Amino acid sequence: TIIVTNSIIARNKSKFGVGGGIFTGRNAIVTSSTISYNHSYKHGGGIFSTKTALIKNSTFSNNISGYGGAFYGITRLKITNSRFSNNIAKHDGGAIKCEGDGATIIDTNLSKNRAGNYGGAIFVSDLYLKNGNLSSNSAKYGGAIFVSYAEVKSSKLINNQATYSGGAIKGDNILLKHSLEFNNSSERNGGAIDSSRVVIADSVLKNNRSGKGGAIFSKDITITNCTLTANRAKISGGGVKGYKITIRYSTLCDNEAQKSGGAVEGVDITVTNSNISNNRSYRGGGINGSTLMAKINITNVVMYKNSAQYGGAIYGNVKISNSLFIYNYGIGMALYGKGLLTNNIIRNFTAPDIVSQEIFMVPGE
Repeated sequence: TIIVTNSIIARNKSKFGVGGGIFTGRNAIVTSSTISYNHSYKHGGGIFSTKTALIKNSTFSNNISGYGGAFYGITRLKITNSRFSNNIAKHDGGAIKCEGDGATIIDTNLSKNRAGNYGGAIFVSDLYLKNGNLSSNSAKYGGAIFVSYAEVKSSKLINNQATYSGGAIKGDNILLKHSLEFNNSSERNGGAIDSSRVVIADSVLKNNRSGKGGAIFSKDITITNCTLTANRAKISGGGVKGYKITIRYSTLCDNEAQKSGGAVEGVDITVTNSNISNNRSYRGGGINGSTLMAKINITNVVMYKNSAQYGGAIYGNVKISNSLFIYNYGIGMALYGKGLLTNNIIRNFTAPDIVSQEIFMVPGE
């Protein structure tokens, strides 16, 4: 085991292209140290490690490499109470790239790191992140994080940017709890998150921007007890865009998409015990079914002051029960499409509320 304690490792350059500051084939422990202004043109501007690495109470800044600007590892990595800033990777992992068993990162700040391709701050297969603060990181894909699986708890992801997709996170399977995602952006998909599967609980996503899915873009999305507000999409899904979308006990307000789905756009949408208010779009101010076969199921939902040219609240094939529609505005101020309505209140309009080829009104029993 190599142990580095209370040390400064600075302004070194690797002769062999790996490990600008440290190269080790042993387990590594780095505590209370500063690793800065080191350079390697291949892997690990600050550290290259082939075995398990433990980093505590340390600072990594202004390191540069091709992969893993500050750290590149092949096996397991654990980081606690540390800071990574202004590190650069020409390709992947602006601060950290770990290709082994994954990384555990706790009580750590990662800011202003940059990657040319994937993972502005972190590139890793399996990530556990708790009490992290990731801000102002950038990459083409995954402004802060590029990952296969990530469990993110009690963390803040703010002002991260992706040129293409996943302003904060780009991945395959993302679990997010008790976290905040503010002011992240991407040009194409997922201002905050672009992932095949996303499960989010007890979190706030605000002021994120993208082309599709202002906050989230995913095939399979589950949102529970969350707030999505003031997110924007240039095309569709101001808050969320996906295929299968389940929303429970959540508030989606003040989101906007220029073309469709002010708050939500998808193919198989279920919303229960939620509030969808003050969202805007050209079609489906609150919710838009993205295909002719799309299914929208609404239960115990308040839809208030959503607006669109077509379908102020909802555009698509709907089943609605025990819900309240108030002051939604557009052609078909409340609903535009086919539907089955049970025990609902639709009120406060001066024009017909429903424009449809086939709307069935089913009285409550």
